Amino acid sequence: MSVLSIVVPVYNGEAYLNTFVDSVAPLLTTGQVQLLFVNDGSTDQTGSLLNEMALHQPSIAVLHVPNGGQGRAKNIGARAAVGKFLWFVDVDDLVIVTSGPAFLLQFAEDTDLVLVGYERVDVDSGRALGQYLPATPGIDGTQEKIARFDVYGHSAWNKIVRRELYLQTGHAFLEGVIHEDLAVVPLWLSRARKITFDRQVRYRYGVRASSSIHGNFSRHPDLIVALSHLMANVDQDDARIGPSVIKELFFYSLPRYAGGLGKGCSWASYMQCYRDSMTMYRRIPAARRSRFTAQFSRASRIYIGATAAGCFFLPLAVSLAKRVRDARNA
Repeated sequence: MSVLSIVVPVYNGEAYLNTFVDSVAPLLTTGQVQLLFVNDGSTDQTGSLLNEMALHQPSIAVLHVPNGGQGRAKNIGARAAVGKFLWFVDVDDLVIVTSGPAFLLQFAEDTDLVLVGYERVDVDSGRALGQYLPATPGIDGTQEKIARFDVYGHSAWNKIVRRELYLQTGHAFLEGVIHEDLAVVPLWLSRARKITFDRQVRYRYGVRASSSIHGNFSRHPDLIVALSHLMANVDQDDARIGPSVIKELFFYSLPRYAGGLGKGCSWASYMQCYRDSMTMYRRIPAARRSRFTAQFSRASRIYIGATAAGCFFLPLAVSLAKRVRDARNA
């Protein structure tokens, strides 16, 4: 069995394949890494290009499946993977590893999750949007910022999960929604016995105006489905999953929609997002809401309370603050 399987769902990704595979090359030469592409019903030359690559590189495997979305493609790839650890990445991003053997030393027998440093880059302008590294190097399974997901969020591409943990009930990706990572990645973080932090930038995430997550303002119901999946687990792990749901509603989803006003998001879409988010927030019993929000700063608690009380314009201020932060990091 290989140490690591890199699972890559691909839909019409022919323009990115060569560059992406080149970025993974230092890992493939170790003989301990499988690169598994799941061709998700592509209609361009993706399928034939992948077949050609697999013919010349034994570490590359390809699955061809009817189009079913990212969540389904990731799950299919995970079930077919041969690695002890799974790394779910996007073909239009880049892996940054110069020494494959050194990188693989992190995957110890008692580690369930490896969190890697990453950087964000505006693809259109080439502008750097900041680097994000673990606060503490080494191994730590209890660090509060990780428990609350303040640094690493819910994306799968900066987290490498032990296959056994992924296979546990409820830890596979949701299918048919665009927020498939959000539904399960917090569960990986909260259930991991031991987390290894890699303070090197290992992943370059490209921010694109055409991104299905960042530019699609019509699928807020998918977010509610994903968060509902998380809330089903709150009784088992209040201290970690509950705050992550609140953080997603007030600090990610609502500011993203507010920031999209005039840029593809209509006022009606924003207000629907606001109403749905507040409905979900109020479904959490008041005592639990109080425990969850206690983990946030005083300023954040005031913002959450005021927004929930009807100040629907406040997420726009959060969105503007994030833009200023990104501009300073550039």
